[in-house]
Amino acid sequence: MSDDTPSSASVGSFSDAPRGTREVAGARIGEILATMRSNGALPSIESGIPSDQPFVSSAWVQSLPRRFGHLDGFSNPYIPDNARLLLSQWAAGQVSGNILILGLPGTGKTELAVSLVARRIESIRKGGMFLDATEFVAQMRPGGIPRLTEAVGVTELLLDDLGGGGRSQMSEFEIEALFRLINGRWSQERHIVVTSNLGVEELKVRIGERSYDRLRHNATAITLVGDSLRGGSHV
Repeated sequence: MSDDTPSSASVGSFSDAPRGTREVAGARIGEILATMRSNGALPSIESGIPSDQPFVSSAWVQSLPRRFGHLDGFSNPYIPDNARLLLSQWAAGQVSGNILILGLPGTGKTELAVSLVARRIESIRKGGMFLDATEFVAQMRPGGIPRLTEAVGVTELLLDDLGGGGRSQMSEFEIEALFRLINGRWSQERHIVVTSNLGVEELKVRIGERSYDRLRHNATAITLVGDSLRGGSHV
């Protein structure tokens, strides 16, 4: 991956690992999450467990929206062919760097990001966090419960729907709040997995030059192109 400019990829499918392997990994994660939720228990097992036992980050499970607990994002038909090896290596903890997953709504960006981070957490046996970008900014306002320190310090961070919120421009407060997060992780040499409905240039304008410059450092940008997987077509 380039140190200065995000690399991009064309449209394709993800098939680096055997399909059966991917399905088993996704099913195992889903089963663990389902069992923990049904029992109403989220035990902290982020250290001191045998290496041959499945690893689950309780912080990751607690932050993950219920909808994404049982999905296998690697089955997404829009994942570019030339991104297969990189995604496989990143998920296995063999390489690092920011991952920007871009595309129109419904193309499976969040599902892919969740699967990437979940597999990496299991591979490197470290904690993670799912963070909605709009909710993070709202929590930074007076009266909210800021999660900046936690989000900067966690090993793996998924920042979902960056630049979203339904408005064409962000306020100075929103831009600064996101910069504090992105710069904090950049300063600590911690990467981020980002999803966004915006293209690279749109994202640069929306979040500001300072945040974008840090996101693009040692980053790979992957664009998912296709009709909504929720049904129907983009008009």
